[in-house]
Amino acid sequence: MIVIYTRAFNAEKTIRRTIESVLNQTYTDFRYLLFNNGSTDSTLPIIKEYARQDKRIIVFSVKLNGIGFGSLVGILDYIINNFEDDDYLGNIDADDAYKPDFFEKMMRFIEDNQLDAACCGYNELERGTNKLIACKKLEKNLIMNNEDLPYHFMEYRRYITDMWSKLFKLSLLKYYFENKRADAASILKWNHTQQNFIFDAFLHSMRVGIMAEALMDYYVSGTINKVARIQNNLQLNQIWDIYMIMDKFLSQFVVPEEVRLKNKCYIHAIYMGYLKDIIEMIKYNDVISFSNKINMCIEIFKHSITKNAFALAADKEFHSLRRKAKDELCKGVISYITEQPGWEKYKLNVERIVSEMRNAGVSVHVEPIIKKGKPLALPKDRKFEKSENVEKPIICEPRKVRQIRDSRRRKK
Repeated sequence: MIVIYTRAFNAEKTIRRTIESVLNQTYTDFRYLLFNNGSTDSTLPIIKEYARQDKRIIVFSVKLNGIGFGSLVGILDYIINNFEDDDYLGNIDADDAYKPDFFEKMMRFIEDNQLDAACCGYNELERGTNKLIACKKLEKNLIMNNEDLPYHFMEYRRYITDMWSKLFKLSLLKYYFENKRADAASILKWNHTQQNFIFDAFLHSMRVGIMAEALMDYYVSGTINKVARIQNNLQLNQIWDIYMIMDKFLSQFVVPEEVRLKNKCYIHAIYMGYLKDIIEMIKYNDVISFSNKINMCIEIFKHSITKNAFALAADKEFHSLRRKAKDELCKGVISYITEQPGWEKYKLNVERIVSEMRNAGVSVHVEPIIKKGKPLALPKDRKFEKSENVEKPIICEPRKVRQIRDSRRRKK
């Protein structure tokens, strides 16, 4: 049997699509757990309407979002205590949809290859227009025994970051919770829990597989508002958690040094990608005060993961780890800060950011903004290293200075 669950909060506009995609499956041996998570719209009446028509639906409802059965722990506890080890667990968000043969093809894929866990590709669609943005899938099926996992990490990692589009043997969930009970505080965090569980499930599976077929529609906003997704340092903590989960997973395997270094570069490149997005969100989020933005930048550049990523010499395959990309990232941060009105009031903290950049190993290539002819003071405890291979320092200039300089050059 397949056990699918959906947590729905104010999803009246999309929940019908999701429910019908489950009920219309060609494989019919399933139970569908629908959790109304404190919705204030008509989500609950819609859920009850479908439950009256199909006995495979089990309805739960809470008055406050994320409390009791609405929390992830409450949901998974119920599943663990009411279903068998050999059943399979899946999740679908309240705005996404399965293809009609998702269950059938996934179960055949699992049975034919004797898998403990499996996932598939998906179509990324624009919410509202249903326009196809991208079809994300492998070119061919990937079947791995446990010892093969570190050798194919770069191939499958992007497909195991979320619970949807996957089926896991329920015994893997039971094993995870039995061993994580002491860490109850951290498993209450949804993103942290799903990342931990997925990697833990793969680690304790005998065989896993990635099907090279898009069997799910994943809906996203046409213009994803990243700014709205960061309000405080919690977002920073999450990207550090994601890195540490991947690092811990890979550390469980004994592999040749070449494979270890390749995977190390890869997870650092992922981290740098997240870091770039976080910095952009910090820049353009009007909710965060300028002083808090500066403090967040200090936290970013003093963190050991950031320092390790900046110190890592990577091959050409990992663009975000190249020296030029790191320099540009730092240049953008300093340029943004020194272009803001009244930034001089925070000069000491800005100096600290520059100092942390230097400690991260990039100050040879990035110098602070020159503002009105006066360079920002740098700590004198370290000197720039001289090397024939070192590029000329990049001078970050404010927009007005650049415009004046460029106009003068054009006149000449």
